[in-house]
Amino acid sequence: MRRTGAPSIDFRAHFQTLRFLIEQGIKLPIRATSGPTQGEIEWRRPCRVSLQYLLKNPIYAGAYVFGRRPIDPRRKIPGRPGTGHTTVSPEKWKVFLRDRYPAYITWDQHQAILDRIQANRNVCKEVGAPRRGAALLAGLMTCGRCHLRMRVCYRRDASGGYDYVCDRMVSERAEPVCQRVAGHVLDDFIVQQVLKALEPASLDLSLHAAENIERQRTDLDLLWQKRLERVRFEAGRAERHYLRIEPENRLVARELARQWDQKLAAQRSLQEEYDRFQRTQPRILTAEERETIRSLAADIPALWASSATTNSDRKEILRQVLDCIVVEVVGRTEKVRLRIEWAGGTHTEHEVRRNVVRTEDLSYWPQLVERLREMVAQGLVVEQIVETLAAEGWRTSTGADRFRPAHLQLLLKRLGLRLRHRMDFDPSVLAPDEWWMTTLARELGVCRVTIFHWIHDGWVRARRSMDGRWVVHADEETLSRLRIYRGAPHGRHARRRYLQERSVPNPTEEPIAPNGNGVLMPRKMTKASEQAVRSVGTEAESGPRPGPSARSARSSSALRAFPHCA
Repeated sequence: MRRTGAPSIDFRAHFQTLRFLIEQGIKLPIRATSGPTQGEIEWRRPCRVSLQYLLKNPIYAGAYVFGRRPIDPRRKIPGRPGTGHTTVSPEKWKVFLRDRYPAYITWDQHQAILDRIQANRNVCKEVGAPRRGAALLAGLMTCGRCHLRMRVCYRRDASGGYDYVCDRMVSERAEPVCQRVAGHVLDDFIVQQVLKALEPASLDLSLHAAENIERQRTDLDLLWQKRLERVRFEAGRAERHYLRIEPENRLVARELARQWDQKLAAQRSLQEEYDRFQRTQPRILTAEERETIRSLAADIPALWASSATTNSDRKEILRQVLDCIVVEVVGRTEKVRLRIEWAGGTHTEHEVRRNVVRTEDLSYWPQLVERLREMVAQGLVVEQIVETLAAEGWRTSTGADRFRPAHLQLLLKRLGLRLRHRMDFDPSVLAPDEWWMTTLARELGVCRVTIFHWIHDGWVRARRSMDGRWVVHADEETLSRLRIYRGAPHGRHARRRYLQERSVPNPTEEPIAPNGNGVLMPRKMTKASEQAVRSVGTEAESGPRPGPSARSARSSSALRAFPHCA
């Protein structure tokens, strides 16, 4: 029991202890209750039920108790006398006498094992066993508002992120989620605090680690010695049985010889396994191993980030130095208040920054708005505002130390602040009758795409400045022509080209004759269509000719205006 109970304290989990026993080939004694060996002790492979009974039974700690599992008549099943047993707390035991048997472990060790088994239960009030999940603070987080334990919520996307959520009242009282905090933000901060606290104890940790490894190897070596002693005893007993048999009993002698051979083969096989164990894990650490342990313990951050260190190991380290972490989010802002309860009774308070979705949720949002209004009033451009905010230490909702120009422009637009573009403040590169493209678009009431089409169709002349900005040449005459062109109805050029194409004689159609303005028109035309065509001819004389890249939509508009020509 002493060798079996020690790993449970080291590994801090029931399943880890069971796996350790199976990996090391350690068997547990079981008294047979039936069969030809009834009443005798047999060594069998450990299982969960046997190990749990072994760890919870106080008789191995030297105590005699009665009434641990009383019978509840309401739970008895008729015809099954072994049913109805229940488990009660130690306060309800009828008899409890300590130090009545030879103890394999101390009573304090027994209590530590029971406390750990209770804490490993997957219930809301317990910390739970350390698992392989990425959330390092699982089981240690407590909500600062409702004082309930927070659970881990892993995201189902490819990011692999997770959050600490307090949503107990959602299922119990149909209330909204109390609070939700991104997990990696808290984990990174807590890990930094723990590693900083462990730095002064690096030498003690290295010595303690070396002692633990040697102690564990000594215990394992003792277990191997016990197993070898048992197989030697069984082989010697089989030998004595064979030597004491009468020669006349040949059948019995043949069976005893076969059993003796089996015991000798088992002894030889176990001895070979023990030799391999000694070569791989010697009982005394070498100088190189001690130096490796000392260097790793001195560089705790490297040991923490090592690929050989699993998340279960990291969680176990955190639980050794931390008792509880109380979390409270200040409203909907980026501020998160932490109260770290350290092992030993001390506590520290900190404030951590988290990311928020909206910029309006920042705690310094009113101050940021006031500062933006001041810079806009000073006539600063976007790039200057971005640099000023970065120099003054303003951060975005995602924690970035610099605002993006596009994000800042949207922010100013929501605030109703009109920001002048930098082009308006640099007229030195402009020649007479030249405009920046944005300024010309604002002057004519069109978008920049329209001016790009005008440049492509040859309506206006443009060039590129040294920094790549578009400069458009437009004098007063050009501006007047563009204003007329801007106010003209859509599809007029498509109608004119259509009429010009119809000027070719076609014997199957009605002849087309020019009207008084020189525009070809069908002979039979309504007054509304004739008036529209005359207006098109007037615009054709005053406006420039369109380029070859006219829209197909204009053709469809022309067909809608002249349905009889379709």
